[in-house]
Amino acid sequence: MNIAFLTSEYPPLCAGGIGTSIRNLAQALVGQGHTVTVLGWGAKAEFEDRGVQVRFLGHTSVPKAGWLLNRRLAQRELNRLVRRNKLDIVEVQDWCGLSAGMHLDCPVTIRCHGTATYFGYLLRERVRPTVRWAERIALNQAKSIIAVSRFTAETTQRLFGLREAIGVIPNGIDLLRFQPADPDETEANTILYLGTLVRKKGILDLCRIFSRVVDARPAARLRLIGRDARDMSTGSSSTWELCKELLSPAARERAEYVGAQPYDVVQDSIQRAAVCVFPSYAEALPLSWLEAMACAKPVVAYDIGWAPEIIDAGVSGILIKLGDVESFAEHLLTVLGDQAQAKGLGVAARRRVERDFASAVVAESTLIHYRSVIAD
Repeated sequence: MNIAFLTSEYPPLCAGGIGTSIRNLAQALVGQGHTVTVLGWGAKAEFEDRGVQVRFLGHTSVPKAGWLLNRRLAQRELNRLVRRNKLDIVEVQDWCGLSAGMHLDCPVTIRCHGTATYFGYLLRERVRPTVRWAERIALNQAKSIIAVSRFTAETTQRLFGLREAIGVIPNGIDLLRFQPADPDETEANTILYLGTLVRKKGILDLCRIFSRVVDARPAARLRLIGRDARDMSTGSSSTWELCKELLSPAARERAEYVGAQPYDVVQDSIQRAAVCVFPSYAEALPLSWLEAMACAKPVVAYDIGWAPEIIDAGVSGILIKLGDVESFAEHLLTVLGDQAQAKGLGVAARRRVERDFASAVVAESTLIHYRSVIAD
């Protein structure tokens, strides 16, 4: 099968979870004998990534008309691939309605990683009408829609008034990249946070949580990996600066922020951590959770929406009532102090990822979906 992805992000170019999830799936599809092209606009680039052909077309900065011109450029290139390379299907991310207004000569399927409208709803934030409009147009134009979690599927269907139910195929990860480490490599008191330092990921709650943990366990350490971000609520240019104000003096001494890091450093940090924490308020199906679980690490997270679709509470991780920082701290202390429990949670987490979230498994489900779309 000849498959293309239309996206605005892909590693090692500027990328978040969407770009990484596309990369994981694209490489798995290539590994199963299919041809995959990733097309996007952003900084102009062209390269091969483990058999995946990646081409970013650049983008126009023409005021107001740029939105349309970028889409016309991508449309022309994709239709060229249909004619010359017999492209079978195009998968598009849902964020900001990338395919809105495009007329392609092959089927288009949208995978919902969370629209701007979706995240605006979860965070009670205003979304620009033009963005909401583009996302609605793109969803209505697509031949099929799937989502990375049941929660995202149901929420997206309700927000946009879509008549057809949205199917669910989760994100996947490369299990060869994220594997359990030797127990001797674990740093007994190290707590790891992975993700952008932004309010929606619960980073401000984490500061309060860790301050409580240090009060009871002075040897505890917090390591934070991810890019810093502007805080929209306060206007601060650095969320990390807000974090330092919320951490107690003792907790501030035990917290280490290292910024964004390459994949090998992230993997090493997960393997050395005693526990990984994700007090997030808004996600679709976060890769960072799966990466930690694949490394057989216990995970403590808020119980919201998508979370039970990843973690079987008390078996493959710990889920805490949203916003309950005291309970979060208490359970975190329990995991840090009980090696047997931590190991049991980690082993179950690895098994869960192997069964449901391995890239090869996700690729197989995706191919079944593609074939049904093409045949319809």
